[in-house]
Amino acid sequence: MRSRLVYPLLAWIIVAGIGCGPSVIQVGLEAPTATRPAVAAQPTEQPATREPTARPLPPTTAPTSPRASATPAPTATTADTDAAIQTVVDYFRAINDRDLGRAYRMWSGDGAASGQTLDQFTQGFARTVQVDARIGAPAGGAGSITLPVTLVAIANPDEPAKDQIVQHYEGTCTLRPVEGSWRITGADLTQVAGDGNPPADSRDPATLLNAYVDAINRRDLGRAYTYWNHIGQNSQQTFAQFRQGFATTAQVAIQLGEVQMQGAAGSTYAEVPALIDAHQADGSTRTYCGTYTLRRLNVPPFDQLGWHIEQAAMAPVAAVQLGSEQAAHMLQNGCRP
Repeated sequence: MRSRLVYPLLAWIIVAGIGCGPSVIQVGLEAPTATRPAVAAQPTEQPATREPTARPLPPTTAPTSPRASATPAPTATTADTDAAIQTVVDYFRAINDRDLGRAYRMWSGDGAASGQTLDQFTQGFARTVQVDARIGAPAGGAGSITLPVTLVAIANPDEPAKDQIVQHYEGTCTLRPVEGSWRITGADLTQVAGDGNPPADSRDPATLLNAYVDAINRRDLGRAYTYWNHIGQNSQQTFAQFRQGFATTAQVAIQLGEVQMQGAAGSTYAEVPALIDAHQADGSTRTYCGTYTLRRLNVPPFDQLGWHIEQAAMAPVAAVQLGSEQAAHMLQNGCRP
C-alpha cells in the first residue's frame, strides 16, 4: 500500500506516524585526508502566454504564417545544481544533528515555506532519531530545481514499551534561489512499504560499491555522494568538490577482492580490496588500487539503514588489466604486483 503525502509539511511527512584513516583518494580526485567526522539539508509560476489569434476574412490564397521562435528556458548551471544538492544534504544532516532551527531556515522565507512555525517544525521531529537520504539526479532550469529523494527514517515509538519504527519514503524536493542561496520551497513524498531489510543497493558491501560505480557512470553523482556515510559527510568533501573530482572521468570500472568483516561496538566493518580503472575524457586511463572500508550498524532497527562507505585508501598504480591473474594477485596481496 502506498500513501501519498504532499508538502509543504516535510517535518510531518518524515515523522507522520513515527512523530559516518588513511588518505582518501576518490577516482579522479586529489587525495583529501580522511578524518572520522561526528555523526551527524515562493516561486511565482509564470503562466505560459499565448499570442492571440486574429480572425481575418478568409483570403483567396491562404497565407503562410511565420512560426514564432520559442525562447528556450534557461538551464540550471552546474553551480546551481551543486548548491541545490548541498542544501538538501545539509538539511537532513541538520535534522540528524538535532539542529532543527538551522533545518527550518533552509525552507524559503526563513522557514515560512514549510507551512509551520519553528515550534511546530521542531515538534514534528520530536521522535525522529535518524534519517538516511539518497539524492538523485536533478531536473529543472535556472529558476527551479527538483531533486529525487529516497529516505529511510527511524523514530522512537509513541509508547515507551514499543519498538522503534522504520519508515520509507520516495519523492522529490523542489528548490529555488532566494537572495543568492538555494532554499526548499516544496516537496512531494510518498510512503512506501519496507520489507524489514536495508535498501536493495546497500544490502552487502559488494552490492553497494558496484552501485556506487554505476551511479558515477550514470553521472548520478548526488546518489554516489550519499553512498558515503552520514549523507556524504565521510567523503570529507562538499558535494561540489566531490563532483569536480569526476569532471574529467568518462567511465569507471572496478574489480573487488575478498571482503573481510570485523565487528566493533554496535557496528560491522567490511574491508574491501579494490582495483579501479578510471577512463578519462581525453582517452587516458588512471588505475588505482587500495581498500574501501564500509560500515553497517548492527543494532536493530538501525541495521535496516544498510551499508555505507566509511573511508577509502586508494593509491595510483601502474596499469593492470581488470579480470587478469595479475589483478587478482594484487587484490590478494595488498596491491603488490
